[in-house]
Amino acid sequence: MNIFTKRTILGSVIILVMFFYHTYDIRSQDFAPVDQNQNYTISLEEYQRSHNRYVLARSNYLKFKTLASEEQAISATMEMLVNRDIVVVTYIDLLLERVKNAKGLDDAKVNEMLILLENEKDWFELHSRQITSAATLSELVEESNKASQKFTQINSLVYIVFSYLSYGRVYDHQTRLVDVFADLRSKFESIRGDQRTEYRFSSGKIMTIDNWLVESQSSINRSNEKLIETKARIDLFDAKTSQKSYNLVVSDLQNSRLHTLKATSFMEEIIREIKTAEN
Repeated sequence: MNIFTKRTILGSVIILVMFFYHTYDIRSQDFAPVDQNQNYTISLEEYQRSHNRYVLARSNYLKFKTLASEEQAISATMEMLVNRDIVVVTYIDLLLERVKNAKGLDDAKVNEMLILLENEKDWFELHSRQITSAATLSELVEESNKASQKFTQINSLVYIVFSYLSYGRVYDHQTRLVDVFADLRSKFESIRGDQRTEYRFSSGKIMTIDNWLVESQSSINRSNEKLIETKARIDLFDAKTSQKSYNLVVSDLQNSRLHTLKATSFMEEIIREIKTAEN
């Protein structure tokens, strides 16, 4: 098998780069540690430079077919494949930091994702060292295929991690909103029970606030129901359609957030009503 005529490596490189640019867009919506971001950016830039050198070496080999051009092609290809593995490793480092600082997830789920990601990182670190032992273009093809197959496997893991991280953030916000609502309800009950004439609310005002409380609770309940549905969807994540499954998770979470926003607006109405003096 000829590494250049079959274009095996070039095809896998295109897929890899497209994926990382896509997931980088998703990742960039959230906080990531500066060091890990910088390492990933540097490794991606170095990979792109080595890929350009590979393209040139490949072109020269196809044009001249000399021993010297073949040796240069082997060297450039090896460098590019090693750098490709390093990009994956630094990207996994980003995910590991995100998981370690995840909100709204229990320790068992966090530890599970950390172990899975560490295992994938170990594989690519070992593979990057194995690449340097390849002596021929055919051997480099084999190593490239191994990495491409492995990458296909971790593709679904990356989307699962994104799904849990997104779920955790929304769940954390939901939990804090429920606590705020409980405090607000408790304070209103205290006000309702105050029978001093100068502090007593009219029956109409109390009815208005009660209605807002009901609406707030209803929106919170709907948001929670959506979160439960989302968690079940993630737990049954379809690895064969990773991106589609992830998009459905995001859609569910957006619906949940809409209900929390409604609950927040209703709670603001409660506060406004409490603060507004009666004539």
